[in-house]
Amino acid sequence: MAQEARVPAAQRDLVTRIASGSIARARSFDAEEFTRRRRPWLDFLDAIASGTRDDRAVNWKGLFDSTKALAEDRNQFEDTLKTGYALLRDLLQVSVAGPSAKVVNIDLASRLKVWSDRIGFKKIAKLKDGLDQAYRLQSRNVNQQLGLDVTALDLLYSSTPEQPRD
Repeated sequence: MAQEARVPAAQRDLVTRIASGSIARARSFDAEEFTRRRRPWLDFLDAIASGTRDDRAVNWKGLFDSTKALAEDRNQFEDTLKTGYALLRDLLQVSVAGPSAKVVNIDLASRLKVWSDRIGFKKIAKLKDGLDQAYRLQSRNVNQQLGLDVTALDLLYSSTPEQPRD
């Protein structure tokens, strides 16, 4: 990647982790597409992490705009879910191993820590269940945005997050 200079030096670690050792994936990495696909997930997690049982703390417009963007392209929904699963994996890693966790989205390390602490392990597991259901239902004629909305509401209105680790 360094010799071909296709990926800026600042993004090489991220690309390497996303490619998971695949040279072909690293060479075909499109930073703009990756950023575009990941942006709604970041907005989704921001909204979930900022919300508690207090409706006033939730950015409802941002939340529903993010679920709309995530479900916008039915043909790319599986790729959208893969991006969500990568973020979910990182949240679990940070939740279990703390800030020293090896994460894929290395450029988001500080945000992952904040999200992990605010969301808590139990809600991260609920998010996984929601993504699993979205994955299973993607081949059916199901409103994918509505499914993500239900997942978000379930996360926001379930019990409060666990206390952060010391």
